[in-house]
Amino acid sequence: MVADTRDIVARVRSLGVAVTGPMGRGQPEITERYIALNGLIGHESLWIQPEPPEYSIDPYGARQYASQGFVWSFCKTAQKPYDLAVAAILLRCWQLAPHAFAIASDGGWDDDWQYGAPGPRSLVASLFPPGVEECPFSDTTQGPLHRDPLRPEAT
Repeated sequence: MVADTRDIVARVRSLGVAVTGPMGRGQPEITERYIALNGLIGHESLWIQPEPPEYSIDPYGARQYASQGFVWSFCKTAQKPYDLAVAAILLRCWQLAPHAFAIASDGGWDDDWQYGAPGPRSLVASLFPPGVEECPFSDTTQGPLHRDPLRPEAT
C-alpha cells in the first residue's frame, strides 16, 4: 500500500493536482506506520494506519469498535482536487485487501468514481491493471465484508 500510494500521488501530481502533507503543507507522509495527506486547498486529511487507535496520530481520532474488532474513520474532501488522490488510494487499498479494508463514499460509483480522465477508477486501472469493475462500497461502520442492502450500488 505504501509503494502504491507513492505511485498514485506521483500520478495525481503529474495531472497538476497539489497533494500535500496532512496539514495542507509540506510533503505527504507515506511511511510503514501510516499514510497521511491533504490538498493545497484541502478539506480533511486522509489518515490510514494499521496500528490500533492507542497509537493513533489522527487528529480527528479513529473510531474503534473493539467488540467488533475493527477501526473506522473517514475523510471528507468536499470534492476538492485532492479527492482524486484520496479516492484512488482508498480504491487501491480495497483492491489489495478487500477482506480487511472497507470503503464507502457520498459520491456515486458510476459518476464521481468514474472511468475517464481524471477519475479514480481510471487512475487505479492505469497504474494497477486490470482495475476494479465491481462497486466496492459497503457500510464501513460495520467493518470489512459488510455490504449495505440500502445502497444498490454497494451490492
